[in-house]
Amino acid sequence: MPHREPPFGPEWMRVAEAAQRLAVHPKTVRNHIVSGQLPVRTIRLGRTLMRLHRQDFEDYVAKTAVLSNSA
Repeated sequence: MPHREPPFGPEWMRVAEAAQRLAVHPKTVRNHIVSGQLPVRTIRLGRTLMRLHRQDFEDYVAKTAVLSNSA
């Protein structure tokens, strides 16, 4: 099994941070994650913790900005 880096550190974001950056409720971010629009990495530590890779998040923001500008 390949070694995976733990999802902690400056390159990882919590759902709350992503929500703050998007100026939406954390539940909205979770809905985007569940729908597959926003990639997320999950780990199990007694409960499910969601972490977003910062570059995945920035790509998502750029993509949604392009889509909203073209509408």
